[in-house]
Amino acid sequence: YHRGIEIIIWSRRLEWPLLVTAVLLGVWLLYLVISGKRKVWWLAGLAPAFLMIFFRVTHQPSAGFAAVQDPKFFAPDKVQSLSDNDLMVGVIVEGKPTAFACTSLFKAPIVIRTGRDKPMVLFWSAWANRALAFNCDRELRAADLEIVSSPDDSLVIYNSRLGEFINGTTGLTFSGGVPTSIHAQMNVVKTTWLNWRTIHPDTVVAGN
Repeated sequence: YHRGIEIIIWSRRLEWPLLVTAVLLGVWLLYLVISGKRKVWWLAGLAPAFLMIFFRVTHQPSAGFAAVQDPKFFAPDKVQSLSDNDLMVGVIVEGKPTAFACTSLFKAPIVIRTGRDKPMVLFWSAWANRALAFNCDRELRAADLEIVSSPDDSLVIYNSRLGEFINGTTGLTFSGGVPTSIHAQMNVVKTTWLNWRTIHPDTVVAGN
């Protein structure tokens, strides 16, 4: 919808200030009731607010997704859970063929591999069938990246350390700029596990 992305972004930016404000106002109203300055029935007005706060804390929309830092990697003969037809995202990282199973990326659609010389970050927007990989700085940490939502099948990624939003299908900020700590885009291949390991028998694959 028109300006939907702006609403999502500003809702996330204002989420915690508004949450703290709501809690403080609730405590203030509770004080007024206890001190006898307001009737007890005023407390009924707190119920909807605290129910919404409880729901937000316990039912985060992105709770099923995660950003992963430096997962373990295995040789093909050490991975028994993959079938030949499983879809994979393949990237050449520092000259080494590296594969990520789409079934794993569905649960952890952001992967950062620190590496030796050139760290990389991978974004996977499952419903858009879009995978992007970039060289990145070591300052980019999975713990700082939060998946806010996925409007129009694209991840909205929030870097809480920098207060920066990233579009998961372009790898750019929503203003069209290059995100901080993200650099050259890397070639990504989407194929089956059989095809990838046939072309790259020396590949490694990220563990689940």
